[in-house]
Amino acid sequence: MELNYYGLASANGLESFIKDKTLGRGALFARLFPETEGWNDEISHMIAGMVMSARANTQRYSVVYRARVTEEVAEEVQALLDEGDPESALIVLKERASEIALAQGVPGAKRMWERIPDSSLDPFG
Repeated sequence: MELNYYGLASANGLESFIKDKTLGRGALFARLFPETEGWNDEISHMIAGMVMSARANTQRYSVVYRARVTEEVAEEVQALLDEGDPESALIVLKERASEIALAQGVPGAKRMWERIPDSSLDPFG
């Protein structure tokens, strides 16, 4: 069974990796990820906060993503994050996710997603 995870990614790797327990049912979520329908205030507020953070940190190539992964991949990504290796976690996510969607509302998200992880892109790194 595949699960949806969402979060922030940047030049430094995965900054967050949150299981979507609502199955993507949120009005704002649906606007940011148009193929999604439904309503859930909690996830909508989280996604809105992530989009605001990504927009405020474009210099770090920050993007908001939704990834569809198996439980096995989710465990591998989480283990890498727990080990303090967000760069490898993002690489595994990008290579093994069956689907990746980027939130609308972050200018240049697709271009940034294609270039990360690369810590040399972070001017504060």
